[in-house]
Amino acid sequence: MIKKIFGVIFLIFAFIISITEIIRLPEVIGNIIGPIKIFSGEVNDYETGVTLGHFIGQMFIIVLVCILILFGTKWIKRKNIE
Repeated sequence: MIKKIFGVIFLIFAFIISITEIIRLPEVIGNIIGPIKIFSGEVNDYETGVTLGHFIGQMFIIVLVCILILFGTKWIKRKNIE
């Protein structure tokens, strides 16, 4: 029973994070594509650090949402007892 409650909570958190990421979609796409600017030589050292920080943060959020959805759906499933 506790796992089902945590599963629902995980799915709610994943839904909220996903909605905030959809609202910030232009910024999210810029953060994901940002490292391409590093290889073009258009940015200085400070901008390189900021770009990589945003990219790593964005990847962390994407992985977090995937993990929350995975465990949330896994813990909500009803187990058949025979």
